[in-house]
Amino acid sequence: MHDNMSDIVRIIIIAVVSIGLTVTLLYFFTDVFDSKMGQLNEMNSESDEMVANVRDGKYTRYEDTEVSGSEVLNLIKKYKREDFGILVTIGSTTTNYCKALTGSASAGYTLGTGQGSGSLADAKDITKPTLYINPTRNYSGEVCYDNQGNIVGLHFTLEN
Repeated sequence: MHDNMSDIVRIIIIAVVSIGLTVTLLYFFTDVFDSKMGQLNEMNSESDEMVANVRDGKYTRYEDTEVSGSEVLNLIKKYKREDFGILVTIGSTTTNYCKALTGSASAGYTLGTGQGSGSLADAKDITKPTLYINPTRNYSGEVCYDNQGNIVGLHFTLEN
């Protein structure tokens, strides 16, 4: 009986130690897992931010920058099928290209669902002086933001 009792005590001690070790390892690996998930989430956030900066950077490079008319024409051609507006001011006339864009820098711009009033053909037509974008002339650029700070278009003004 004494041998059976000591075997039972040994089994109970081994079971308690095993359960204690399992619980300890479970807590340890849970902490490691949480730490790694936190690092992964941080990396994802940084990655999303980098993608947004790259995407916005392709537009913000036009802020307070002089570009040629040929570059403005290329941008109109590039964005004509996207949800993006391009305004071009020649003299006192401002024409919408790509998507319709209304508003101002101070009040924020609104991107419409319809197409702008200008076409690429108009922009290339030298007989339409208020619409013609001269490829050899310089235009100053401005980024158009909506009220939430999202980039919705670009505005180019013919330099005198």
